[in-house]
Amino acid sequence: MLIRSPKSQLNSSSSSSYSWNFGKLPRIRAEQLLVDELVGTFLIRESEHYPGDLTLSIKDDAKIQHYRVKLDPIRHTYTVDDEIFFPDLRLLVEVRIFSFFLKIFSHFCLIAL
Repeated sequence: MLIRSPKSQLNSSSSSSYSWNFGKLPRIRAEQLLVDELVGTFLIRESEHYPGDLTLSIKDDAKIQHYRVKLDPIRHTYTVDDEIFFPDLRLLVEVRIFSFFLKIFSHFCLIAL
């Protein structure tokens, strides 16, 4: 199973030291790794199309979602939506994964009503 959260490496300053950072990994290989995993399982990989940027690949209920993670080399921040900027990759991942599960949970709550 792929790691769903950073666990013991929360205080590391290097994003490449996290167990969920797979470095150079093609999109198709990321999808192969995630397809049989639980919903919410994710990994970070280097972007194939945007050198210097990263991609957050996450298993959704029906497919694998891919989000471009942009690095601003001047401000040293990360963003997915160009609206909220994070000082480090770990924090961006924590917030995005939390938001992902919140969306899923709220969907199930609506079904239960």
